[in-house]
Amino acid sequence: MAKKSTKSLTLDGPSKKILSVLLTEFRERHFGTEQLRNTYQGLSPAELKSACKLADVDFDLAMSDLDESDLVKTGPMEMYDNPPGSSVTILAFYSKNQYSYLTEEGYKLATRLGTALPKMSVPRVHISGGTFNQSPVGIGAQVSQTVNIQGSSNELFNHLREEIQQQVADEKRRSEILLCVDALEDAPDQPSLLERYNKLVGVIGDHMTVFGPLLIPLLQRLMGN
Repeated sequence: MAKKSTKSLTLDGPSKKILSVLLTEFRERHFGTEQLRNTYQGLSPAELKSACKLADVDFDLAMSDLDESDLVKTGPMEMYDNPPGSSVTILAFYSKNQYSYLTEEGYKLATRLGTALPKMSVPRVHISGGTFNQSPVGIGAQVSQTVNIQGSSNELFNHLREEIQQQVADEKRRSEILLCVDALEDAPDQPSLLERYNKLVGVIGDHMTVFGPLLIPLLQRLMGN
């Protein structure tokens, strides 16, 4: 199927919101041409949808249109596993849909649209000196939270596990999240760390509002920031 021309493409509101949020994230991370040409690990589906404040169906349809037009892509890409003994071998890749990123054309279009769009702020957590304090859970765009941390990543992992035990009532969901936490803690290198972090965020889903103030400082500590 031929991709749609970006010159004649008419974007709806949800598509514009997605481009705006991804552009904001791209600039806040001080990325450049190299990341656009070689791809980069952007926001997870849960983070992107939350930042855009879109319903599931609006988000999914907009992402489908943006992907078809080669404006936004997802990753990482993985080759299909062919069943053992199959007489037909399929050589194809699919996206594991753990993060989204702007293509070159997507960046150009998002930049052109930027002045006409309301500023979309991707959630960020301010980190300063002090001790790691228990903080109330804030829900909604008007809530500002500050997490003060001091200590090792092990202490942050332990605190995260405690919060998961307390906040996630469903046992199956809780176990699934904790398994992803274990996998993140055991990540052997930075690419694996980022991939497992994105998977954890995707599994957390609607609980991101609760655990976001813990997850972001944890990732920064693991990355050595």
